[in-house]
Amino acid sequence: MSGDDLRAGAVFGAAFLVLLAAAEIWARRLGGKPEWTRKVVHVGGGAISLFLPSHVASPWTVLVLAVATAGFILAGRRWGFLRSVHGVNRKSRGSEYYPVAMFLVFLLAHEHPWLYAASILVLAAADGAAALIGTRYGRIRYGVEDEEKSLEGSLAFLAVAFVAITVPMLVATDLPLAIVLLSAILVGLLVTAVEAVSLNGGDNLFVPLAVTVVLEATAAKPQGEIVSGVTSLVLLFVCLGLLVRGTRAFNAGATLVLVLFAWGAWALGSWLWAIPVLTGLVPFILFRYATSPGDDYLGHARVRVLSRVLLAPFLIAALAARTSAHAFLYGPFLAACAAVLAMSSWRYLVWLRKPEGLARTAGAALTALAAWAVVVLPAAMLHLDTSGTTLAAATAAFVASLLAAVLFDRFLGSRPLIDSATLWPVRQTGLVVLAAGLVAAAQWNEWVPAWKAVSP
Repeated sequence: MSGDDLRAGAVFGAAFLVLLAAAEIWARRLGGKPEWTRKVVHVGGGAISLFLPSHVASPWTVLVLAVATAGFILAGRRWGFLRSVHGVNRKSRGSEYYPVAMFLVFLLAHEHPWLYAASILVLAAADGAAALIGTRYGRIRYGVEDEEKSLEGSLAFLAVAFVAITVPMLVATDLPLAIVLLSAILVGLLVTAVEAVSLNGGDNLFVPLAVTVVLEATAAKPQGEIVSGVTSLVLLFVCLGLLVRGTRAFNAGATLVLVLFAWGAWALGSWLWAIPVLTGLVPFILFRYATSPGDDYLGHARVRVLSRVLLAPFLIAALAARTSAHAFLYGPFLAACAAVLAMSSWRYLVWLRKPEGLARTAGAALTALAAWAVVVLPAAMLHLDTSGTTLAAATAAFVASLLAAVLFDRFLGSRPLIDSATLWPVRQTGLVVLAAGLVAAAQWNEWVPAWKAVSP
């Protein structure tokens, strides 16, 4: 870190302290409401952070500044001297996440001022607009975990995010207007969904990172691909929303998680990566709709539960995109999706029919076969490889998901449905990883071939 960086860091640190002091005076002496003082710190912190790339060169300086700020805010929570930030009547770690997000965005985007500015502006302005509009004018409510959010607040977030993304791109890039507007629409829709499902202030971390990563990738794509991305995302919102409307399997927040996962699988890989997600999801939703579980069934998926359920397959898709190992990881991805569907369906069937003895094991095996038929088989039928190796690869996915389902029934299937921790415990995610790992090991040892023609 140079001397100039240290001096600039000290100035920025002092500016953050002045902002916190002003908000604290407003809260303690002038009767400012905690939601308002908190948003003043939120927006003001973003405004200060906007100037970091033009005055600070080293990420280490920003790291020190972020750690110091987060530590000060944590101390304020513990000892009660930051009423302006911690006085709200809800659990939130957003204030601590804020400086962490500031550093990560700087690390990823400080060499592209327009990208950094767009991410920080969405963090500072869109989130504040959603909270204030939703609180004052929100009438149409939807459930996210045990909380409620408003459609009006989400629309306010989308509108401000669109402007916050568009302006830096128009000012600081030479991208065509159509690319700018389409990118802003696509990224705005995505981060609006991310903000809606983020819990306990997690939006302060996930939203700016999503803007940074997705916007950089989107702006480099041809116009036709961006149009396709916007169209597919809107269709997923509409179609999945209509599908789950008549069933209590998912609340609104969980539906948004499903949309993000399905679209993310397509964006990280290709349309072939989205097919197994949709062919597995649609029959499951229709089955739940047809059976209509009563209120005593506690297995209704919410954000935390569904995030656990989809974590392993999503990370496989992300790893494939990061390493360009799409062909090798497609088989493990299919096995993970089939295992998720088999275990989710079997737990529901056990509650519904209450089988005993050998019938339970046979039922778990048949459920795994059904999951394979709706997840893996359509992918095999759509696959471009006609040499016969596809059948061997598909069979490996079936064997892996079958083993996961039977082990689940043997060791975890009888656990009572009490809360999200028992609805999808860590060991159940371990079984999904086991299924994916078995297919990866079989491919690595060349016992079965890897899938082909699944790269973007």
